[in-house]
Amino acid sequence: AMAWENFEKIVQEIEKDLKIDRMNMDEKTLQIPSIKHYWIAELYRSKIQIQSLEKKKKDLFKAFAESDRVMEIGLSKDAIQRQFNATKKVQEINEKLEELKIIVEYLEDAKYVLGRATDDIKNRIELEKVERL
Repeated sequence: AMAWENFEKIVQEIEKDLKIDRMNMDEKTLQIPSIKHYWIAELYRSKIQIQSLEKKKKDLFKAFAESDRVMEIGLSKDAIQRQFNATKKVQEINEKLEELKIIVEYLEDAKYVLGRATDDIKNRIELEKVERL
């Protein structure tokens, strides 16, 4: 069972960033560019973290496959891969990678929604002008 706390935290924070009402509209309008920048940076941080974990996994595999214990047994490449994937460390890395990939996917979608927020605010203001006529 995966906790996925980071994913949940991101969803809640973006929800808060997109909560726009009459009271905070002016403030949010001014904040939108920095909010967008923050989440785009977060998207790239997650992509960098994925690359870093995949490199770490590759390095761990190399060390594992070349360890004396594994070399002595003389396992096939598939068997070595299976043994490696069964280790706690690798399972943790895989779990983290899975969450990060979902975060990246979510942030890609959120980038679009955040991009539209400015238009949504503009439309809301136009609508209010019309309602006042």
